[in-house]
Amino acid sequence: MLTNASILLLFGWAFCLAIYAYIFQYAYKENVRVISIMVLPLLLGLVWENWRLSRNWYHLQIKILGALLFSLLAFLNFKGEVNYDFERHLEIWPYGFIGIFTIISALYHDERVVIRLGEGITLLQSICLVYFAFEKGWMEPSNALQVVLLILVGLFCLFSIFHSLSYTKLAELNRLILSIFSSIAMLTFAVDHSIQVLQSDVTENEVSISLGLVALEYFLLGIALMYIFQNFLMLQVYFPAKNRFYDRLHRESMKEMNGLHIARFDSSQLNRLDAILIISLSLALFYINYHFAFIHYYSLIWILFVMAPLLPEIRKVFIKQKQEMFDAK
Repeated sequence: MLTNASILLLFGWAFCLAIYAYIFQYAYKENVRVISIMVLPLLLGLVWENWRLSRNWYHLQIKILGALLFSLLAFLNFKGEVNYDFERHLEIWPYGFIGIFTIISALYHDERVVIRLGEGITLLQSICLVYFAFEKGWMEPSNALQVVLLILVGLFCLFSIFHSLSYTKLAELNRLILSIFSSIAMLTFAVDHSIQVLQSDVTENEVSISLGLVALEYFLLGIALMYIFQNFLMLQVYFPAKNRFYDRLHRESMKEMNGLHIARFDSSQLNRLDAILIISLSLALFYINYHFAFIHYYSLIWILFVMAPLLPEIRKVFIKQKQEMFDAK
C-alpha cells in the first residue's frame, strides 16, 4: 500500500515529467540542442557519490526531484531581458540543476562530506601542489604576487612534509593550519579541474577513446562536487562579506569553523614508511607524466587522491605475506 509520502513523490515525478516533456518537445521543434552529452557523466558522478554516502534510494529521488523543480527557475525571464531567448535559458538549465542538486546533497549529507584528514593526505596534497605549479608554469614567476604565492605554497608544503616525516606532536594550531591548507589546496585543484574539463574540445563525433577519457574526467568532477562546495564553505567564513567585517558575530563564526577544522584532522602520527611510500610513488608518477604526458595532469592528481588511501593497506598486505612466508620457513 502506498504511503502519503510515496503518493506525493509520484505526483512530483508526474508533474516534473510533464513539464520537462513539454520543454524538450519545444526544444526539438525549434531545433535547439538540449544538453551536452558530457553533462551526463557529470550528473552520474554526483548521483554515484550520493548513493555511496547514503544508500537510500528514496532520499536520492527526493533530492533529484527537488533539484528538478527548483531548476525550473532557469526558464524565468532574466532581469532586464526584453526578448526571451529560450535557447540561452536551456543552455543554463542543466548547470543550474546540477548546482542545486550539489547544494541539496551537501546539506543533506552534512558532516559526511567533511573529509577526515591526516598527515598522509596533506603530504600528498603538498606534492600535488608542487607538480601543479610545474605544470602551470608557476616555477618561473613573472610578478611580485606570483612570487608571494609561490613562497606561501612552499612554506605550507615544507610544513606538511616536516610533520609527515617527523613524529612532532600535532598541536591544535598545527592541525588548524594543515586543515585550512588542505581546503585551499583542494579548492585550487577543483577549480582548475572544472575549468580544464569544461573547456575540453572533445565532442560526441570524436574517437571513442578520447570521448571516454573526457567522460571519466567529468565523472570524477561529478564525484568531487559536494566536497568542492564543502571546502568553499569551510573557507568563505574567514573572508569579509556584506554586513560582516570581523565583528563579534563574524569572529564567533570563525572560532566555530576553527573547531571544525581541528576536529576533522586526525592527531595520530603517520607511519614513516607510509610517508616514504607516498612520496616515492607520487613523485615517480608525476615525473613520468610531466615528461611524457600520458594523461592530463589534473586527472592524474584526482586519480591519486582516490588511490592514496589504499597505499597503506597494500603495504600491510605485502608485510603480512612476507611474514607468512618467513614463518613457513
